Amino acid sequence: MNNPRDLSIKDFSYDLPGERIAQFPLEARDQSKLLVYNNSQISETLFNQLSSLLKAGDALYFNNTRVIHARIFFFKESGAKVEIMCLEPLDSSDTQVAFQQKKSATWKVMIGNSKRWKEGYLSKELTLNQGKFNLKVEKISQHKDTYTIRFTWDADISFAEMIENAGVLPLPPYMNRDVEGEDENRYQTVYAKHNGSVAAPTAGLHFTVDVIQSLHSKGISTNYLTLHVGAGTFKPVKAETMQGHEMHEERIHVEKSIVEKLLNQVKGKSGRIVAVGTTSLRSLESIYWFGRRLFMQRDKWDEIEHLYVEQWEPYPLGNPNARIRFRSA
Repeated sequence: MNNPRDLSIKDFSYDLPGERIAQFPLEARDQSKLLVYNNSQISETLFNQLSSLLKAGDALYFNNTRVIHARIFFFKESGAKVEIMCLEPLDSSDTQVAFQQKKSATWKVMIGNSKRWKEGYLSKELTLNQGKFNLKVEKISQHKDTYTIRFTWDADISFAEMIENAGVLPLPPYMNRDVEGEDENRYQTVYAKHNGSVAAPTAGLHFTVDVIQSLHSKGISTNYLTLHVGAGTFKPVKAETMQGHEMHEERIHVEKSIVEKLLNQVKGKSGRIVAVGTTSLRSLESIYWFGRRLFMQRDKWDEIEHLYVEQWEPYPLGNPNARIRFRSA
C-alpha cells in the first residue's frame, strides 16, 4: 500500500451535478433510500427497514451533538456584511461549561469578509423576552485562517441563549439556499443533546423515534457519544496530495460506560459494533488510539492532561509516538 500522505486528491474527485443534491429532506425522514452493501452485492431499500439488516446483540453508536446557531452576521455603518462562524470555545475545555458562560466568552472563529473589518468592535442589537440587549465582538488575534474573538453582551443570559438569538443555523455550502424555519427541526437529529456543532452528523438525520424503537424491539442497542463537528468538515481540499491538506481538530466526549461496553463487546465477541456515520466512526477509532497511547505511557498517567490523535499518527499502523500534553510542573 502506498503511504497515505502520497495519495492523489484527483483520484478521489468525481462530478456531482448540483441538481443531484437534495436541497430539502423528505417529510418522513425514514422514507429515505438506504444503500446496502452485503457480501459484495449492492442493493437498495428504505431507511425504516434498517432493523431487518441488523442482528440482536448488535450495538449502534450515535453522535448526539447538537447544531448551534453558529453563523452570526454583523453590518457595519457602511453597509458591509461581516460573518462570524463560531468554531470552538477557548475559555474552557468543557464545551457544555463554555455554553453556560455569561456576559463574556472567547471563541475560535472564522470570519467572512474579514477585509471589511480591520479594527474596532462590531455590534448588533438583539431582542429577548426580557427586552433588548447589545452584543459586541472584538478581534484578539489571528491564526492562519481562523481568529480569536471575544464576545460581550449586556444581558444576564448564557452564551447558549445569546447565540441562539443572535445567530442562524450554518447549513452546508452545498445546500445553496437560505435557512428556513423548518430547518430548526429537520437539520437536527432526533437524539441531538449537547450544543457544539456547526454541522449535523448527517448519517443520523434519517433516524426517527420509530426506527430507534424498531431497533430496540429486536435487541439492538443504541449508544451515544459526542463529537462536535467543526467547520473544517467543509474546508475545500486544494492540495494535490493528501499530505498537503491540513485536517482540523475536533473535540469528543465519551462516557466511561461507553468505553466499558466497547471492551465487553470486543472481549465477549457479543454483537457487532456499528458506527452511525463518519463522526461516530472517527470517535470510536480515537478511543482505540487514546487507549493504546495510555498503555504505552502507563508510567506517566498522573501527568497526562489531554490526549490528541495527530492527523498522520495511525499511519503506518504501529507508530509508537503519541502527542500527549503533560501538566507543567
